[in-house]
Amino acid sequence: MPGQFVDGRIAFLKAELKITPAQEAQWQPVEAAMRDNAKALDQAIATARQNRGGMNAVQRLELRDRLA
Repeated sequence: MPGQFVDGRIAFLKAELKITPAQEAQWQPVEAAMRDNAKALDQAIATARQNRGGMNAVQRLELRDRLA
């Protein structure tokens, strides 16, 4: 699940971008957005797995569109 890797990804980006203490206030919303997106994606994947058997082709295509 993508959510389990989000903290590592955030730490990597923070290090690569060399975020300074002065930039930390602007960085916090970016971290929050990344965590929120990962959580939403995890939920969408879990829902898709639960409903996988009862979906028709159109529903599966719509799900793929949402996950992309």
